[in-house]
Amino acid sequence: MHLYSLTLQRPSAITFAVRGNFTGCGNHEIVVAHGRAIELLQVDEQGRILSLCNMECFAIVRAMAASRLPGYDKDCVFLTSDSGKLAIIEYNHVMNQFERVYLETYGKSGCRRMVPGQHLAADMYGRALVIGSLEKNLIGFQVQLDDANQVVLPPPIKSSSPQRVFVHITSLDRREELPPMFASIEVDYVDNPNDEFQDPVVSSRRVCLYEVDMANNSLEVRYNDFIDNSSNLLIPVYNHLSGLFGVLICAENKIALKSPDAEEIVLLIPRRSMLPLEQSVIITSYVLMGIQDDLSIFIAQNDIGDLYKITVSLRCTQDHVLGIEYLDTVPVAQSMIIVRDQYLLLCSEFGNHILFSFSASEVGQVTSTIGLTSVQFDDENIDIPNFLPHNLQYFRVVEEIESLSPIVGMKVMDLYSEGNFQVFTLCGKGPRSSIRVLRHGLSVVEMAISQLPTVPVAVWTLKANSTDPHDRYIVVSLAHSSVQTLVLSIGETVEAVANHGLLPHAKSISIATMGDCMIQVHTNGIQVMKGGKNIPSPFASSNPVILSVNNEQQMLVTQTDGVTSYLEMEGTGTLREKGKININAQEVCAVEVTPLSASQTLGKFAIMGAFMDNAWFLCVVSLDASSFSSVVGRQVLQARPSSIALLQSYSRSSREPGRSVFFLYVGLENGVLMRMSFNAETGEISQEFRTRSLGSNPVKLVRVKVQEKEALLALSSRSWLAYHHQGKQCLDPLSYDMLDFAWNFSSQQCPEGFVCISQGSLRILSLERVGEIFSQATAKLAHTPRQCAPIKGTTMMMVIESDHNTDANKALQDGANKVDMEGQDGEADKLSYEMFGVQRAGNGCWASSLRVIDMDSLVSRQIINYSDDEAALSLCSSVGANGEHLVLVGTSVGLRMGEKHASSGFVYTYSVSGSHLHLEHKTPMDGIPRAICNYQGRVLVGVGSALRMYEIGKKKLLRKCESRKFPNLICSIHTQGDRIFVGDSAESFSLLRFNSLSNSFELFAEDARARWLTASCPLDFDTVAGADKFGNLFICRIPEEAASELEEEGEAVQTDSVLHRGAKHKLDEVAHQYVGEAVLGLQRSALVQGGTEAVIYGTILGGLGALQPFVSKEDVDFFLRLEMLLRGNLGVRESVNDKSFDNPSLCGNDQLGFRSYFAPMRGVVDGDLCETFHTLDSGRQHKVAAELGKTPEEVAKKIEDMRTRLL
Repeated sequence: MHLYSLTLQRPSAITFAVRGNFTGCGNHEIVVAHGRAIELLQVDEQGRILSLCNMECFAIVRAMAASRLPGYDKDCVFLTSDSGKLAIIEYNHVMNQFERVYLETYGKSGCRRMVPGQHLAADMYGRALVIGSLEKNLIGFQVQLDDANQVVLPPPIKSSSPQRVFVHITSLDRREELPPMFASIEVDYVDNPNDEFQDPVVSSRRVCLYEVDMANNSLEVRYNDFIDNSSNLLIPVYNHLSGLFGVLICAENKIALKSPDAEEIVLLIPRRSMLPLEQSVIITSYVLMGIQDDLSIFIAQNDIGDLYKITVSLRCTQDHVLGIEYLDTVPVAQSMIIVRDQYLLLCSEFGNHILFSFSASEVGQVTSTIGLTSVQFDDENIDIPNFLPHNLQYFRVVEEIESLSPIVGMKVMDLYSEGNFQVFTLCGKGPRSSIRVLRHGLSVVEMAISQLPTVPVAVWTLKANSTDPHDRYIVVSLAHSSVQTLVLSIGETVEAVANHGLLPHAKSISIATMGDCMIQVHTNGIQVMKGGKNIPSPFASSNPVILSVNNEQQMLVTQTDGVTSYLEMEGTGTLREKGKININAQEVCAVEVTPLSASQTLGKFAIMGAFMDNAWFLCVVSLDASSFSSVVGRQVLQARPSSIALLQSYSRSSREPGRSVFFLYVGLENGVLMRMSFNAETGEISQEFRTRSLGSNPVKLVRVKVQEKEALLALSSRSWLAYHHQGKQCLDPLSYDMLDFAWNFSSQQCPEGFVCISQGSLRILSLERVGEIFSQATAKLAHTPRQCAPIKGTTMMMVIESDHNTDANKALQDGANKVDMEGQDGEADKLSYEMFGVQRAGNGCWASSLRVIDMDSLVSRQIINYSDDEAALSLCSSVGANGEHLVLVGTSVGLRMGEKHASSGFVYTYSVSGSHLHLEHKTPMDGIPRAICNYQGRVLVGVGSALRMYEIGKKKLLRKCESRKFPNLICSIHTQGDRIFVGDSAESFSLLRFNSLSNSFELFAEDARARWLTASCPLDFDTVAGADKFGNLFICRIPEEAASELEEEGEAVQTDSVLHRGAKHKLDEVAHQYVGEAVLGLQRSALVQGGTEAVIYGTILGGLGALQPFVSKEDVDFFLRLEMLLRGNLGVRESVNDKSFDNPSLCGNDQLGFRSYFAPMRGVVDGDLCETFHTLDSGRQHKVAAELGKTPEEVAKKIEDMRTRLL
C-alpha cells in the first residue's frame, strides 16, 4: 500500500504570536505559529486581517520572539523547535516567503524537558537572546555582525543547575547603552531524602535577573529574590524617562511590582463578585498598550477571560505607582497583540480568533468600577476587590478569524444531497464549542441583493474615468423589455439614472471605460460618450455584432460573418478603427486581446476561438502593423470555445523576481476549462495544457480583482475562481448559488467584489478569507462536543456534549445567557454565556446533554439534559426489531478525570419521531460505556474493559455475550461484516468475530505495538486506520495467512486467556506517518462526487488532511523519486542574496526525521514536501524535472492532479 499525504487545511490554532515590522514598510505585522507552520498576518486600514504568507516548517515550533538585528531595517523572527536548533528568519517580500538568516544548534532534537527551547526571550535591540529548557539549562547568545555584514553568534553562554525548573523567562527593557538583561521565575528542588521515589522537596520560587556581559561573553545574576510560590508570569516594566526598570510578578490572586531600586508593591487582582473564594485568579497573558510620560499601560487577561488595565510608573523621587482596573470580559486568549494602536488581536485558546477595535484614550481614562468585599482570613479582615462582568464597553468586535481548533470529532457525508460531501466537525471547548459544516469552496459574503423589473442577462460596471479608484455605474442588459440597457448609479444607494448617454433600447454586447470615454458596444455598432457628450461612432457595422473585448487601449469587435474589427485609442482620446481581421474561419465564437504591461503600450496579439478546417482551433493573430492579421500560432481544442481570457501571474524564481507569466484560459461549451502558458512577446502557446471539468454549462470567463491582483471568475453550473495566492496559482469553487453573469465591482463600501446575476436578481458579492478552500457554517453548542450522528432520512444531527468540573446552571444564574434552542441570546443586559464562561463545580461534576440540531437552519430542535454527575460519552444510531429508528447514548456517573473507573453508568435508548427523541428505557451499567456500535441487528457496547453484546428489548437492553480480554478501556468499536475492530485506549486494535454456535467472541488478530488510540476507522474487511495521542497516523492490515484462514468457517483462533495479546496473528503495519499534532477525527470518504476516496482526518489544532491511494505503480515511482530529490541538494531554496538554506524546513529540521518522529515513515509520500517544488527557482525546477525525465510543467501538473483528484 502506498498513500499520498496532503494537507487540506493547515492548523488554525495559534500557539505563539509576535508583533513587528517584518515587511520593512513601516507598518506593524503579526507572525503567528500554528504548531508546525508559521504565518504572516497584516491588519489593513479597514480592519481586515490579511494573510501574506503561510509556510510549513516541518517542525514543531516551541517558542517564538521578534527583534531587530543590528544593521537591519526590519524585524526578524527567532524560532526554537524540536530540531534542537535556533533559527533566525526574515520575510522576503519579493519572493513572498520566509528565509533563514542564521541557524545555530544548541541541543538534541525533540521536545525534551532538559533540552533548551521551551522558553525564548530576545533583547529589544537584537543584541542578545536567551533560551531556556523546562529544567536545568539556560543558554545565552550574543548576536553580532561580521565584516561581511552577516549574522554570527559567538559560542553560547551556559548557566546550568541540575535541579532547577524555569517557569517563565522574559527580556527587560533598558537603555541601549546598558547591557541586555533578562528575568526568569525559577524554582529549585532536591530529591526527597526519605524516599527517592517520592515527590522531590521543592523550595520557594524566586525571580532572577540575568545580565549579559557583552565584553566577556558571560551571563551574570544581578538580582535574586524569593517570590510567591504561585507566581507564573513576568511583565517587564521600564520608565524611559528615568531609566528605571523592574518586573510585574503575576501570581494567584495578586500582582507584585518588584524593582532592584525600590520596595515591593502588591495589589490584589479584582475578581468576579460571584466567584467562589476557593477559586484562584491568575494573569495568563498581557500586552503593552502604550506609554504616557512615565506611565506604562498594559492590558492583561486572567484565566477566565476578564480584561484588566494595569498602570505602572517607576519614579525616582516619588513612590512607585501600581493600579489595576477591570475593562471587559472576552474569551480566554493564548496571546494578545495590539496593532495600529487601535486593534487588539485576541489569539483564542479555543474557537475563533477575534480582532477588536478600541480607543486608547478611552481605555486610558477608565475609572474605578471595582467594589470591595471584606473577608476574614487568619483573624484579619482583608478587602478583596470585586466587580460584576458586563457586556463589551471598551472593545468592539471588528472581525473573526475562523478556527476549527480543537477538532474533537468529525463526520464526512452528503447530508444535504447536494452531490458533494460536507465535512461536519465538532469544534471548541466549553461554552465556545460548535458544530461546523465545511463545504469545498471559497466563502462568499452577500453585500446586497436587488430584484429587477425583468430578467437580466448581463451586467457590467463603468468608471467615469479609467483612473478612478471606484466604479460609478452598474449597467444591466435586460431581456424581454423595451428598455434593454438599464443604468444604475453607485453610491450609498443604487438608483436608476436617466441621462447617461448610452442607448437604452439597444442590446448591449459589452460596456467599458477606455481613458475618459465610456463605450457601449451593441448589436448595431458602438456608442461612445466623452465628457457627457456623444461622439460619432468609429465603427461601421454591416452585420450584427456578437463579440467584443478590450484592454485600456485596444478593442476587438466581431460580427456574425466572422470578421473582427480592430480599434485603438489614440493619444487624443479618440477611438479609431485600424483594420479588419479575417482568418477565413467559418465561425468565430470567442476573442481576447493581450493585456498591456509596463513595457508595452499596445498588446501584440489577438486570440480567437474559431471553427476552421472542420475543427475548433485557438488562433493567435498578430496585431503588429508589419504582420497584421497573420496567424502566428494555433492550438486544436476539444470542443467549441465559449470564452477566452489571459491571466497574469508571477513566478517565485529567485533569479528573476517578479517575472511576468501569462496563463491562457479557455472555457469550452462542454463545461471544461483549459489552461496553458502563453508567451506575450512571441505569441507562442505551450503544447502542455491542463483541463478541469467545472460543470455542465458552457464556461464564461470574467476578469476580476482579488486582493489587488488579477483573477478570473469561471461561470458554469458552479462558479469557480482562478487566482494567485502566496506563490501558487489556484482554482477553487465559490460556495454560493450558480451565477449566470458577473463583473468586477468596486465602491467605497465594497472595495473588492463582484456584481452578478443569479436566479434573476442582481447581487453584489465579496470574498472573505481568500486561500481557505472550505467555507464554514456554524451552530453553537453549550458544552464540549463528544460525538455526533445523523438522524437517517433527515438533515438533523445529534450531538452529545459534556464538560467536566462545570456548573453550567450556576454560570447562567450569575449573569450569562443560555444558548437556547434557537441559538439566540436572551436579555441584552446580560453577558453572553460564550463570553462569561462556566463556573467550576469540582472533580466528578459534569454538565452534559444530548442536542438535536436542524442542520438546514443550524437551529437546535431539542436538548436533553442529564444529571450533574453524569457524562455523555458515546452515541450510536440503531434499528429496532421492527425496523424503527433508535438512538443509544452511553453515560457515566461520577467519572473523575484521570481515572478509568466510575461508580456506574447507563445506556439510554430513544425512539425517533421526526426531529424529536423520546426515551424508551435506560439500562444500568457497571462501568464506563465508552463505545457503542451496531452489529447484525444487535449492539456492541464497550463497558470499561469488557466488550458486551446486547439485544434491544422493550424495557431494557438484554445482555447476550461478554468478553473481558481487554486490559484497559475500550474506546472505539467498528464493524465490517462479521468482523469487529475493537480499539483499546492504550493497547491499539484487536480484531474479533462473534461465534453464534458458542455464543462467544473469538480473538483472531491484534496489533503488536501498544498505541494510545485517539481515533480509528476501518478501511475494508482486512484494514483499519488509527491515530494515537502522540500525533502518529498509521494503517494496519490482517496478514494474508490470517485472512485466508478467516475465509473458512470456524478457523478463527479462540483463546481463553484473560490477558491481552493472546491472538495467534499480529496486524502488519502497512503505512505510518507522523502528522505533528494529535488526530481526533478519522473517516474514509470522498470529498466531491466522483472524487477519490481517501482517509480524511482532523487534528487537535484545527487542521484537515487526507491520505489518498495512488492509482498506478508509475505514480508511486514518480512521487517517491520526487520526494527523494526534494529532500536532497536539489531541494535547496536560494534567496535573492545568494544565501541558501536546506529545504524544506525553516527550522533546520530534517523532513524525513520529522515524519518519522516515533517510528519510521512507511508507505506514505509526503505531499506537503512535493508541493514545495512550486517554491523552487526555475533553475532547480529544471534540474529536478530532468532527473525525473520530464519538464517542469509536467511535474507541476502531476502534483496538481493529486490535489485535483481529491477536490
